[in-house]
Amino acid sequence: SVAVVVGSGRLAVTGLAAAGVMLAVLGAAGWVVAQGGVAPDVVAAGEVDAVVALVGDPGRLAPAAELAEDTGATLVISQRTRASAFYGVGDRRERCAAATGDGVVCFVSQPYATRGEARAVDRLAAARGWDHVAVVTSRYHLRRAGLLVRQCLPNAQVDLIAADDALSPVKVAREVVALGAAVTIHRAC
Repeated sequence: SVAVVVGSGRLAVTGLAAAGVMLAVLGAAGWVVAQGGVAPDVVAAGEVDAVVALVGDPGRLAPAAELAEDTGATLVISQRTRASAFYGVGDRRERCAAATGDGVVCFVSQPYATRGEARAVDRLAAARGWDHVAVVTSRYHLRRAGLLVRQCLPNAQVDLIAADDALSPVKVAREVVALGAAVTIHRAC
């Protein structure tokens, strides 16, 4: 970093202090996001109407499918249109292509973002009469996903289930920015 020293050096010290505070705030925000801050809920059979697998890390679909099977709930799969092995597109497409009846519902959100997924789940819940939804996402994504889904489904019970996905500094940084936007700029469903 470049510091301009003027007089006794107060400007340099002030700049370093401000940089230190910013690093501490970003570090704390990253820690909060990485921890998820929400313990996984225990969902008993028959209590939940739908289990939603949000798009993202590929580790989200398997626990969602298992929970839907264990509870007898509808499995709701958010899909991504762009092919990418990272997002588990193949597994999701296969599951959706094989879907028959009311056991599996698939959608592509518009806009493609967690907010779009929350809006799509709201429309599905209204159309199908769901009042209890479990959302499966990565631990680092729990806070924002919960905030957005609960904004869009204010009259439904929303349980958050953490999938065990790999965490990286890039994911945490992206989530810190997105969470900041969700609580400041994009506050409504």
